[in-house]
Amino acid sequence: MQRDIPLAIFYAQDFFNELSTYPKVTIDFLYMMTRFHYKDTPLSVLNDCLLHTVRIYKRTSVFQHESIVFTLESGSNTEYHLLVNRNLDFASFFPCLSCSGSSSADGSWKLAIDYARAMQTKDPPHQFYGELVKTLTMPNRSDPFKINLLQLAVLLYTNDDKYHVMKMNCFWFARTVCQAIRVLASDAGADHRIIETIPNRKDGRMGKYMCIRIDGSRSRQDPNRLNELVHRYRDIYSANSPPGQVAQASLSYF
Repeated sequence: MQRDIPLAIFYAQDFFNELSTYPKVTIDFLYMMTRFHYKDTPLSVLNDCLLHTVRIYKRTSVFQHESIVFTLESGSNTEYHLLVNRNLDFASFFPCLSCSGSSSADGSWKLAIDYARAMQTKDPPHQFYGELVKTLTMPNRSDPFKINLLQLAVLLYTNDDKYHVMKMNCFWFARTVCQAIRVLASDAGADHRIIETIPNRKDGRMGKYMCIRIDGSRSRQDPNRLNELVHRYRDIYSANSPPGQVAQASLSYF
């Protein structure tokens, strides 16, 4: 271990250096990597790398798509970025090529592949990732409400579900991640300390395809799904919390 680098900073740098060796990893693999990397790590070390901002980018070409860029920041103000995309598993259209191509009787459900990729730049180029349509800025590091790297990995992992073109697509994934963070903050009394920014607020581009909303937000089951997601998140994180984690804390703001 490099002795000239503080322990907490070394863990974050080492993790993102390892992650950057992969062009992209699935959310499941990201979760397993994070668990393995921070196994038996004190909470003080894990809490050095905290979620700072969540940015939603929308590609507005014919093949419209929404991506999420998570920016995490260490105590030394070093920033790390994760680009996360939800995509349809196109191999599932060809069952002969992949046994993962199971679907419901009506053929509407397919497997989604949610990818994460380490990024070097803070703001992706407009022409590839699209335009910024929403930003969530987390409270400062001294605030009781915080989301560390492991918590983010667990949250993404619990949001992993089958793809549905009208209900559980990339638009749905981006929206529910933001909503889950707001629910967790609200439960901790910190919702008002998260700053939400939407450029050209009247435009309302997020969650829409060709001006038609298809992010599943109008489904009567949507609140139930969100509550289930948050519940699963808390259960999984509590089961994998590092040494020094106080059980009550996981209920209050994790």
